[in-house]
Amino acid sequence: MTNPSLIEFIRKQLNRWLDWLDNLEQKSPRSQKQAWYRIEYHLPPSIVAVVSAILLYFSLFLGADLTLGQALVLTLFVAIMVSLFCVYMVRDHADLVKDGDAMALLAVIFFTTILLIKAVAFLSQKYYWLSPYATPIAIAPLLTALLLRQRLAMLLAFVVAILFGIVNDFSLPVTLVGAVGGVTIVAAGSQARTAHRVARAGLMAGFLQMLIVVFLAISLDWGHEYTAIAMVSSFLSGIVAAVFSLGVLPYLESFFSRVSNLRLLELADVNHPLLHRMSIEAPGTYHHSLIVASLAEDAANAVGANGLLCRVGAYFHDIGKMTKAEYFIENQGAFGNPHDQVSPSLSKLVITSHVKEGLALAKAYKLDKQVADFIPQHHGTSQIEFFYQKALQAEEKEEEGEKEPVMEETYRYPGPKPQSKEAGIVMLSDSIEAASRTLEEPNHQRYKDLVYKIINKKLFDGQLNETPLTLKDLHLLAERFTATLTSIHHARVPYPELENPKKKDDMPSFQ
Repeated sequence: MTNPSLIEFIRKQLNRWLDWLDNLEQKSPRSQKQAWYRIEYHLPPSIVAVVSAILLYFSLFLGADLTLGQALVLTLFVAIMVSLFCVYMVRDHADLVKDGDAMALLAVIFFTTILLIKAVAFLSQKYYWLSPYATPIAIAPLLTALLLRQRLAMLLAFVVAILFGIVNDFSLPVTLVGAVGGVTIVAAGSQARTAHRVARAGLMAGFLQMLIVVFLAISLDWGHEYTAIAMVSSFLSGIVAAVFSLGVLPYLESFFSRVSNLRLLELADVNHPLLHRMSIEAPGTYHHSLIVASLAEDAANAVGANGLLCRVGAYFHDIGKMTKAEYFIENQGAFGNPHDQVSPSLSKLVITSHVKEGLALAKAYKLDKQVADFIPQHHGTSQIEFFYQKALQAEEKEEEGEKEPVMEETYRYPGPKPQSKEAGIVMLSDSIEAASRTLEEPNHQRYKDLVYKIINKKLFDGQLNETPLTLKDLHLLAERFTATLTSIHHARVPYPELENPKKKDDMPSFQ
């Protein structure tokens, strides 16, 4: 065996070992073995419905003095309500039904509110100065809006209001006040990004509840003392709901792996330690992330997705590039491209490793799960095209007997594919921003052609299959991407040099 042949043999064995190591280490985070205390257990919706019905039934009957007929009617009512709610969840929020943390959070919010209603109703019968209207039932819809979905929170506001009235002797006025307060606090506070906005939503809910109490007092001829107590109680309940929600929000976010707009606004601060570090160690990647964030946020708002979540996810999606920043073209200066000195398989290993490194950094800096999910999902299982083509070219140059087939699937990212609208939007924004830098003499039409080309490519490659994005959404996204790129890379008119009456030799010099 000649010396060149020996070197070639060692090189092939090394590349084979690197491919094996890549496949071993670059598994999807979802497929890695988890510790026993982190394993997620998912119960079928039918079992969740039965358990919820039983808990709701006993919580309503707790301390109630009902006849047999009333008990049967209440049982039928609970069964119908739970069934309708489950059908609504499966049809309109199927992704939440599959999310164990989300369902557990919803159950905790709902049943805690029911127990709170029962407690205040019991105490109001013993103490005349404590009115049932003091129950801060707006806690349930507000927390649901901040941590889950606004539409779900609206429905929950009516469900809780109905149960509020049932517990308080089937009182229609109590139901009406509870429904108005719940709907108001969701409408005013669901998109809140600051504690001030949440507090203001609670104030609005309390004020409208008090107005409804005044209307009821006049219509039903309540006594002055009862009316005064009900007015003060209903007003304070809205404020208490907002204050209590702000107090428990960080704990619910942490325990149930949720992230609210208030938390996202904290992460959007460019002085975050990870972002500050990236601006120093990988300035090109940092600038790229800022542009991707602008593209993603504007596009997400156009299709009804969470623009703030897209912005924050885009900020952190490439943090793994900091560990080997010089291997990514946006960070390469005048020192050349290190990929020119290594094989395509080794380059592929370095490129894909930024996903694993990014997840490690996210864990070390305690980044929220919903933000960290953008790190593997923004690439999905996309092909690493440049190095795949480079590997094919290298294969063609090898002698016939020494060729090793280049497997296309080994030149793909580990995934998973984007699981949400926001992750899909960041994937498209990332690819579009990177490709837009390769255009020569860019203009609006060329940007538009590029955007549609990349969206079609991702669509036909199956990268968007697991997102709820529709074709209509993709057309809206393409329009927003094109408009934003055109505005970012706008042209400027050259400024003419003004004639200076002074001689050139008399001009000050900074050299």
